[in-house]
Amino acid sequence: MSLAARCPARPPSLHGLQLWHARMRAAPLQLDLSRDRLSPSQQALSQDLLSLPGEAPYGGEGGQDWLDGEGSRQGLVALRGLLGPMLLGIPAEQVALQGNSSLQLMHATVGHVWVRGLPGQRPWSRAGRVRLLCPEPGDDRHFGICRYFGLGMVPVPMRADGPDMDVVEALVATDPSIHGMWCTPRHARPSGCIYSEGVMRRLAAMPAAAPDFTLLCDNGGALLDFDPAHAPAPQLHAACVAAGHAQRALSFASTSKMTLPGSGIALFGASPERLRWWLRCQRAHGLRSDTVNQLRHLRLLRSADDIIERMRQHGRLLQLRFRVLESVFRELLDDMAGVQWRSPSGGYHLALKVPGGCAARVATLAADVGVQLPAPGLTHCTGNDAGDCWLPMTPSRLSPDQIRMAAMVVALCVRLASAERAAARATAETALLSRA
Repeated sequence: MSLAARCPARPPSLHGLQLWHARMRAAPLQLDLSRDRLSPSQQALSQDLLSLPGEAPYGGEGGQDWLDGEGSRQGLVALRGLLGPMLLGIPAEQVALQGNSSLQLMHATVGHVWVRGLPGQRPWSRAGRVRLLCPEPGDDRHFGICRYFGLGMVPVPMRADGPDMDVVEALVATDPSIHGMWCTPRHARPSGCIYSEGVMRRLAAMPAAAPDFTLLCDNGGALLDFDPAHAPAPQLHAACVAAGHAQRALSFASTSKMTLPGSGIALFGASPERLRWWLRCQRAHGLRSDTVNQLRHLRLLRSADDIIERMRQHGRLLQLRFRVLESVFRELLDDMAGVQWRSPSGGYHLALKVPGGCAARVATLAADVGVQLPAPGLTHCTGNDAGDCWLPMTPSRLSPDQIRMAAMVVALCVRLASAERAAARATAETALLSRA
């Protein structure tokens, strides 16, 4: 049966939607919109990594001995010089390469602050009440780190240009229990939001009641524009330096969306003082970074122009998928009140806002027919979307035909959930009138 036959456009009634859903349940799909994974076409762009570094001679690369264990704790200078400015907006000497996961670096860094404290400051474990500001809808991985260490989370509304800075400034200036804030300046999960220059200047300059107030800056989306040649370099660290708060930002990124998943390079960047602190913390669990993998990436990525072209190819593949997703939503949902989304200019995520009280039901209805969406409430730091209206999704792993089918299912489940809710309200009102 064709895709169109399985998902007819806009059934006219609640009964028609229920019949469609029952028919789909009888032969469920296997489509996943829940995680930002590279498609096979994207992975093919980096197949050469599997044969690198090749028969490289032992010794130096860019003047550095890449097999020198003690000399490589900070990582290869040449690769830091290539990736640091592009992914973090920070020069090579203030960047360290460690492992392949920025999430692991963020988790480990919060752990170091918890156990040791930032230079000259008490460890968070002995600082009494410690809370972090969490923009929402936001990144469940950031929330998970807070839960692991028992850190309090204070939600901050996200606007079209970033977090609501009036709320942020008022909280940070007056509450000494707020020791930090999660930030994702480009293509924030799940909304795809890009922080404006004004927002970043205010984050950098605002007074803070906590002396160790820190911006935990996740720059994973720094090069994920559909046309990365026109994307500005990351600016938050530079804004902090210009505002006289050079110590404020700790920045993280990785190449996991540039090369092969699980085999990338993770980066940490900060002021010179904060970098020295971080490198001292690393001595407890390792003396060197994986310079062999760094050499592989240096020989694959080669130059800034090569990276831009590589990311442009990723962008074309991703943009095609988002166009399919959005075309179905425009066709099937444009007439529905309470439905909206922001067209992404890059990244892996789209957050669909549906009528209040419907999101969890939509996720259940979609799962019943084999389309997986993230768990309801994942976008909120409490695990509870009070408005029950946000549906994050990522189409990156699916083919265009699969995305069209998945999008039709989601859209029709939105209509079904909304129709169910309207019918339940009508029934309740009728019962109320009959008792009056």
